[in-house]
Amino acid sequence: MGKKLRIQQQNSGFSLVELIIAIAILVIVTGAVCSFIIITSRNYANGNNDISVQQEAQLALNQISDVIIDATQSINYVGYDESNQPIKALKDSEFIFTPEKKALIVYNTVTPASGEGTEEPSTYADPGTPAEDTSTELHNYMFYWQKSDENLYFSMADAGGRFPMPGEADCVLLAENVTEFQVDLSQVEERRVVKLKLNFQTGTRKFEMANNITVRNKVVINNADIEPLDKRVRVNIKVKKPVVVLEPGETFHFSTPKVTGTNLLNKNVTWKIEGEVSEGTKMLSPNRDGILQIDSEERLKSFDVKVTTEAIDEESKKQAETTITVYVKRVTKVTLNKKSEELLNPNDNIPGKLEVMQGSTVVLVGTVDGVNLGNKCDSCGEDPTGDRYLTGWTVVSGSGSLQNGIQDSDHETATIQIKTDAAVGSTITIRAVSDLSSRRPYGPVQGEITLKVVEKKNPAKPTGGQLQYGDKIKMDELLAGFTTTIDHHVICIRIVDNSGEESDQIVAYHNTGWNIWVEPECFNLDLTKTYTFYMQALEAVSKEHYKEWQEKGGYIGPEPDGVIWNEYINHVSSKAPYGYEGDVFQYSEVYYATLEPPKIAFTYNKKRYVDENIVCDDYNLLSDSWNAVLGDLNFDETQDSSLNISISKRVMNNMTYSLYVGEENDQSQWTKIRTFDADSKQYISTELDNKYVSLSQNSHSPVLNIKDKQQLATSGTYHIVPGFQYTRSPETTLNLVGSQNYDTSNRGTIYYESSNSSIHVTISAETTMDVDSSTFKGGVCFPLPGEMKTDWRFPNLDKTDWQQTNISWGMYFRAIAEGANNLTSITISGVNYRYVPESNAYEVEPYIEQTRDNTLKITISLGVYRCGVNGKKWERQSEAKESNNGTLLFSRNGKEYLTYYPLPTQDNFPFEKEKEEQQYKEGQYINGYEKTNLLNGSTEGINCARIYCEYDKNTKTYTLTLAEGEETKDNFWTIRRIYGKYQWEAGMAKWSRIKDAQAYVDTTANLNMNLDGQVYRTFIPEVSDSNYWNGNSNEVWRDLAFYQDGDVTGNTRKQLSCKLKRQQSNGIDMIEIWDNGGNSCYGKYQYDSTLKCWKLSGN
Repeated sequence: MGKKLRIQQQNSGFSLVELIIAIAILVIVTGAVCSFIIITSRNYANGNNDISVQQEAQLALNQISDVIIDATQSINYVGYDESNQPIKALKDSEFIFTPEKKALIVYNTVTPASGEGTEEPSTYADPGTPAEDTSTELHNYMFYWQKSDENLYFSMADAGGRFPMPGEADCVLLAENVTEFQVDLSQVEERRVVKLKLNFQTGTRKFEMANNITVRNKVVINNADIEPLDKRVRVNIKVKKPVVVLEPGETFHFSTPKVTGTNLLNKNVTWKIEGEVSEGTKMLSPNRDGILQIDSEERLKSFDVKVTTEAIDEESKKQAETTITVYVKRVTKVTLNKKSEELLNPNDNIPGKLEVMQGSTVVLVGTVDGVNLGNKCDSCGEDPTGDRYLTGWTVVSGSGSLQNGIQDSDHETATIQIKTDAAVGSTITIRAVSDLSSRRPYGPVQGEITLKVVEKKNPAKPTGGQLQYGDKIKMDELLAGFTTTIDHHVICIRIVDNSGEESDQIVAYHNTGWNIWVEPECFNLDLTKTYTFYMQALEAVSKEHYKEWQEKGGYIGPEPDGVIWNEYINHVSSKAPYGYEGDVFQYSEVYYATLEPPKIAFTYNKKRYVDENIVCDDYNLLSDSWNAVLGDLNFDETQDSSLNISISKRVMNNMTYSLYVGEENDQSQWTKIRTFDADSKQYISTELDNKYVSLSQNSHSPVLNIKDKQQLATSGTYHIVPGFQYTRSPETTLNLVGSQNYDTSNRGTIYYESSNSSIHVTISAETTMDVDSSTFKGGVCFPLPGEMKTDWRFPNLDKTDWQQTNISWGMYFRAIAEGANNLTSITISGVNYRYVPESNAYEVEPYIEQTRDNTLKITISLGVYRCGVNGKKWERQSEAKESNNGTLLFSRNGKEYLTYYPLPTQDNFPFEKEKEEQQYKEGQYINGYEKTNLLNGSTEGINCARIYCEYDKNTKTYTLTLAEGEETKDNFWTIRRIYGKYQWEAGMAKWSRIKDAQAYVDTTANLNMNLDGQVYRTFIPEVSDSNYWNGNSNEVWRDLAFYQDGDVTGNTRKQLSCKLKRQQSNGIDMIEIWDNGGNSCYGKYQYDSTLKCWKLSGN
């Protein structure tokens, strides 16, 4: 029998009863603990509230006590009835109503007493009290309580004696939750005691504060005249920051604006974005909170946010509003450039802007462009110093051409080194990222530069000295490696024009001894260009002859010039540094030096300017200044290497100054006054010289003199261009071995102009408004806002709607016309003006209205201008504009004239409308006005012999022809001279000119005939014309007149006596034209009834 295995099960845990009991115990304990915590917290909060209320009550009571204790004149207690009239009382029980507005007013200065005038302070002084120090500044105070908001306010009277009320900036909230405010003045006169009681309540907690305050001085009770409460609501608004700078993707909470006013309970405002912004740029709701979110893709440079009060000012009947300008700061572009390149051979031609040379070290520089960069962001508060920083310098491509990639970099530059064996023509691309944009949601903004590798040149050594005009440098180092046995050498110099415009000059010349001098003035060079001198020495004796001399002795001399030159010129390298590569002569290393154009220097305002333009401070003719026009400007005689010329030898005694005037930066646009002529080597004066200004020299410095400071035509921008006369005078004579392209001529004295060192100064006459219109261009002395306030012509200056000046006969202003010599004046018809509160500025629009000869009405707005309330200059907001009722333009004597000629839509149109037959009017005179100056320009009239009007019913177009005169020859050839031909169709506001003034032929000629090889035209009536054909006769004799097409003089007229035969064939009229004798036929013609002309059909 098998055994049964018995397994004992272990069932451990809690029963359901046990679990329920445990939970019940836990709930009871937890409830007790929570109740304890809640009760404790509530008691703590209540205790805190009590402490806060007591502290606020104590502070308020202390403030009131301090004021009452120091009272010197009178104490007044009033309650205001429903009509806001003040009712005085010694204590609250005396009020016959329950006031919901009360005030305790303490006067420390002479009070506005009721009854008979005011009393002196000494009247109220206690004889036993020491006299007050009257030098102490005293004020009057008011404590004001109102039931509506249960607040207690404190204010101090202003200079006019008025107490600011709640809502105004100078009315301070002293205590909140004040449910009752009571004052008792019944014991002041007897015991000098003021009883005060304040009741406070927050939630369900109430607190009462009472105190008896003793007045130090004897005072009067309720003797002041108290003004009724002005309960009209007035509201003003001012933002803390009218301009903020934010970045895309930011959310910004504007500071709560300061809303002030009188009787102002609602200080809520609304915020609204003005203008078209990106979809994600918005005010977050609710729009009362002033939270602005900028779209991460916002592209606007700036936009406005308008802040408007909910409260309405009861005086202006408008809500108060102001504007905050939001500037959106963002990076838009990164540009990389090559800043510098250090070459292995400094003599190598500098590669282009996008080229780098093998083996060179290149410094790249980046610029970050954007909107509002450099301004601190009001949201993130980040230091704007790094707004233009770069980061992330990386090699995008071409790393194989670089030595160790980017070797060094900072927030502005990066350094790379090109391998000496980098493949010529390969490219290297470098990238950098704007650091600011890399940390912003719209970024990153990056820039790249691609550089092309160019071949390095052969090495050369720099000289130890500097080449400059008027001097020479010693080049003994050329002979350093030669034997001292031979003291005869050939100096080879190649002069390269670095611009590549001139061919290289190559010279070889003899030099004996061991001193070598190189002098630029031995060469006829252009002073405006930069040259590189490559210098090398050859021994004048060949290696072979020198060796023979060493072996055999005897006489040794230089090789013939031809031998030396041919060997050198045929074996000189064609690449820089152009060294000799032959083996006939011993040669030195090649040295190089650069010869730059000469420069001059000036000092001005304690700064030295070398080859720089100088802009002197403006000189104002109206400032009555006796200072020199050019200030302390002086020619600098200091000699240094930066000038590239010997100042003492070649410049100082040869200085010239040319004087120009002109507003442009381009010298070619300037007007000459007195200039030095390069050809004649003399000054040439124009009629302007010494008319307003003159130019002289004090030693070597220019002096600008004003002839008459009352001549306003002196105003302008003057330019003084220095120069000097240069005479090439070499001290060295070259004993030539040979030369190529060597210019041996001496052009004598030449003129060199140092335009880079030009001096600019503006002489001005300041006005308040710059006008640029068709009727006047210049400055106008228009009244500034401060002057307008006292000018009766500008009433109601505080109105924000456009209004007109209070005048009927125009306004007269002093002015300075552009280019005028003296003051002038302009008369305007009126001014539109308004106040712009958000800018605290005024806008004005002067305008001129005029009707010329009761025909042409012209209205010219001089533009809209804005100036701050305390501003000194009217700034133009919109350009001048002109309107008129002119409809027709004609030309006379090279000028255009505008006139009014009625349109077909107008009642005074002089022709029958929509009539197809040609109409005309005779003897019409039309007056026109110069188009470029309608208001004051010249008048020109045209006397029209006829004005033709034609109407095309198909196109519904009118055609107007102004005929000066016409002449008809032979009854068919009309020569008409017109002032112009015009068209008009529906919708047009003016007549459109389709033909200018000209002469043309209007003819009924209907037959062409070839005479003497030329085509002539004549008129022959149809065969049905019985008068012409003598009834039924088939033959007539007629004298026919012929003209060449387009003949407007009649000079081509020919006349033929002809015999005309007519016949009809198949219903077609035919004619033959014979000579008078009937011997020769000029031609046979058939009549085209459609074209109404005779066509040649045979001879």
